[in-house]
Amino acid sequence: VDKGYDAVTQNNGMQQVLPGGAVHLLNHRNWKFEKFITCKIQTDDLQRVEVLTGDNVLMHVDATVCWSITDAQRCAERAAETMQGEPGRPDAHTLLKLRNDVLKQAEASLSALVGKTTFS
Repeated sequence: VDKGYDAVTQNNGMQQVLPGGAVHLLNHRNWKFEKFITCKIQTDDLQRVEVLTGDNVLMHVDATVCWSITDAQRCAERAAETMQGEPGRPDAHTLLKLRNDVLKQAEASLSALVGKTTFS
């Protein structure tokens, strides 16, 4: 597994995440590789988010969100699509879903922060 990625596997029905930067041997036929999860830094833009300040001033805010997956096990268990054989769900779908979730949370946090700010 390349450094910067973790491998999601199924070992007799138990999900196991194998860390990157090492060689792993899946030593029986019921231990199957599912997908890679990147742990590299992701950068996305939030463009033209409309937010209200604490004193009701409407603002248009542009922001950059930098994020990365720090716990691939938890990500694989709770947020990522890991099962193979799902029609219309390629590997890129997992990162797209996670990216959308992160951007929604970032937008909500930005709105809450600006909402507490007053300019008068």
